[in-house]
Amino acid sequence: MKCKFIDVNNAFLNLWGYDDKRDVSGKTIFDFFKREKRTREIVQTLISEGMWEGEVKCVKKDGTEFPSLLSANLVLDKDDKPLGIMGSAMDITKYKEAENAIIDGKIAAENANKAKTEFLRNASHELRTPLNSIIGFSRILIDNRDSEPLTENQLKYLKIVLKSGDHLLKVFNDILSIADIDLRKTEIHARPFNILEAIKDIEEALRPRADSKKIKLAFDVDPDLEIINGDREKLKQTLYNLTENAITFTPQNGSVSLTARKINDYIEISIKDTGIGISQEDKSRLFLPFVQLDGSTTRKYDGLGLGLTIAQNLIEAHNGDIWVESEINKDSTFTFTIPTNLQLCEN
Repeated sequence: MKCKFIDVNNAFLNLWGYDDKRDVSGKTIFDFFKREKRTREIVQTLISEGMWEGEVKCVKKDGTEFPSLLSANLVLDKDDKPLGIMGSAMDITKYKEAENAIIDGKIAAENANKAKTEFLRNASHELRTPLNSIIGFSRILIDNRDSEPLTENQLKYLKIVLKSGDHLLKVFNDILSIADIDLRKTEIHARPFNILEAIKDIEEALRPRADSKKIKLAFDVDPDLEIINGDREKLKQTLYNLTENAITFTPQNGSVSLTARKINDYIEISIKDTGIGISQEDKSRLFLPFVQLDGSTTRKYDGLGLGLTIAQNLIEAHNGDIWVESEINKDSTFTFTIPTNLQLCEN
């Protein structure tokens, strides 16, 4: 097939920059498209399949290139033999410019977000170092108050400093974790550790907060659960976030319970509370970062809205799953499972 033009309409002339049909007559399609090899492939597809549609790079009379959406069909004679090609083309320059602008905007937004995340990560690292000193020296002063007596007010203020420092340290740790999630830098260093001791640490850390709200805090842990392979600090952070979240959204005189069981090669941990509950509509947003479920919730309850996002990420990094069972104004139960024998030193 020679692929010479027999006839074109005025729209074709305008699109390719010609004044007269006679200027086009006798030319082949290879004179109007940028890549000869691609054009030959299109012709072969037309011959074998009878039609072709897609984007092509075209060349005007003055040499200007432009993108076009081409639709072509094979024309057959009465014996079903190829007679010619009939097609139409549309200039899609504006569409491609808009598409490129969207892509450029997306890249710019991603770069800006990455820069912001790196800044948060670096700032949190820098702030944690002096904060650890403040917390450490506050504990030393409180622990040594018998040998170096403190006045009642001094002790009171030191405890406030320590409590505020611990809270601020958790905020920095959460920011670091969410930054690692954004940058896909979450690393799991699996080692054998005692899960019972980790749960005990969580109980000791959160019992004062539960007591301040008169919340009954209960722990029911399978005594057969002892040594598992996993990232001790990451799992403690997960347990802390989930249990603290339950305490936060449980009103005074409520209850929060943690249950841990071994099921075959997995450990299953559930945290149940008698809090405000979660609607079906809100469950889809529950694990999104910086989200608390509505405006009134944001005003009433403290926090950055990062705890559940971090917990989900760390559990999935352990090859585990997490889910929630809840209804509005009813109990909520967060449950997650992780393998008890995660591969050592897995990242």
